[in-house]
Amino acid sequence: MKQSIYTKFIGVLLLALVLVQGCAQKEEIGVNPYEGGKEALGVKFASTKPDPMSGLPGEVITVGVRGLKVYEGKFQVFLNEVPAEVVALTESTIDIRIPQEVSSGTVTVVLDGQMFLGPRIGVEGNVSVDTDYKVVNGFNSYVSQLLANTGGHIAVGGFTNFENEATAPNYISGIHFINSLGQSSTVMDFGRRATGTISSITKLPNGKFMVGGFLTEFNRRDVGGLARLTDKGLLDTMVVPVINPDPENKPLNGIDTVSAFNGGFLGGVSYVFPAPDNGVYVVGSFLSHWKIDYNYSSREVRRYIYTKVNSVAKLKENGSLDSSFNINNAGVNGVVSGAVQLNDGRIVISGLFNSYNGTPAANIVCIKPNGEVDPTFTAAGGSNKEISSITHNPTNGKVVLAGSFTSYGGKPTNGVVVLNNSGAIDETFTFGDLDGETPNYAYKLNNGRILVTGSFLKYNNASRRGILILEPNGVAKQENNNLGTFSGIPRTLVETTSSLGNPAILLGGFIFSVDGKQANNIVKIELKN
Repeated sequence: MKQSIYTKFIGVLLLALVLVQGCAQKEEIGVNPYEGGKEALGVKFASTKPDPMSGLPGEVITVGVRGLKVYEGKFQVFLNEVPAEVVALTESTIDIRIPQEVSSGTVTVVLDGQMFLGPRIGVEGNVSVDTDYKVVNGFNSYVSQLLANTGGHIAVGGFTNFENEATAPNYISGIHFINSLGQSSTVMDFGRRATGTISSITKLPNGKFMVGGFLTEFNRRDVGGLARLTDKGLLDTMVVPVINPDPENKPLNGIDTVSAFNGGFLGGVSYVFPAPDNGVYVVGSFLSHWKIDYNYSSREVRRYIYTKVNSVAKLKENGSLDSSFNINNAGVNGVVSGAVQLNDGRIVISGLFNSYNGTPAANIVCIKPNGEVDPTFTAAGGSNKEISSITHNPTNGKVVLAGSFTSYGGKPTNGVVVLNNSGAIDETFTFGDLDGETPNYAYKLNNGRILVTGSFLKYNNASRRGILILEPNGVAKQENNNLGTFSGIPRTLVETTSSLGNPAILLGGFIFSVDGKQANNIVKIELKN
């Protein structure tokens, strides 16, 4: 028995040696996976900051770097991917001249097919992030709208926190007020706030506010995508009599405190606009309107009355559906991605659709205050592809569209078009070339310039990373386009002043970083004249 075990052990050992030898032979004849790799070139940027850290186009910046001197004349230097002139070179530094058309960004050296990343250099100009605006951690999710009010701004969106301040009983859900410095303020009190997200807010003629979105409760009271707030921010409520199934044991259940605005929708609300009678125009993805019949309701069980209405509706001050505006309508047959209200009360809706209430509509339609389509606004036709953003400036009356479309009103365009209040194209503006990329937002400022953001890296072959400040004719002047990379999708813009008193814009949306600085969904950008 011992002999048998010993024999088996020797056999296994011999087999293992053969396998090891075979593996060793295979490794010897295999190809070295690292053979042919480039040798280290010895180039290394210093940890010191550039001197100076920023400058105007044409000015010289000194950057610390070692190992380049031996390769003099054999490498290229770029600032934000734009070739930069080498003015001087030593064993430990390189002097480069800021190109004439460039925005703030990173220095890179390309040598023998290898790229070496250097420090960031700021390009000076009229545009900069307002670092004195005291937002640090910002909102933890998107901001859908900013509304100026009482010296600050009401922000609504999908967030549940601001500056990491959300701790009971300090609730920050869907709506928040920040002062002119970017700090939380107690000027407005929203109570327990929203259960769900808020997409839109408007101020009514009577001073109250209407919010809309994908929300089911506000201040722990049931709402159906809409909630009317008092001028201080709390839910506007009323006390109503209801059926009490157990009056002897629960005598107080014969009344209930409910939302004073008795109306909601099956589906989401995307935009709300004020009506002259303190009612509200509503645009969204809903299919039906509901109201509660409290005569046949208790605290626990509600009796709902439903009326079919699609995409667009007008509600009276009490929340009832205004049947003279739109009822049993077909709505749009696609996606609504934006809506604005013009100064005369008309509402313009845009997105990706080809009809509204059975009337042909090429991704855009204008609706009169009585619910009828205004055919004159799109007399020349709409867009050939999706309109992803629509904005309106009530000061100058201009409407700006942005998206993937390449023609509007039968005329070629590169995804941005400016419209007059009549709907006619503003022919004085021509949008340039984005090198195949797409804009996601555009807005005509009070001073006539146009802000454009998107996924682009170039504009008319000049390096412009995600943000443009264009002249009224579409030209991008260097002094207004010095800002570095913009990463995000704006949803809302408010014109304001910077910490130094200069013109500025406050942007909210899905905003991640601007000019190398973290944004957290809200940022103030100074725009010097």
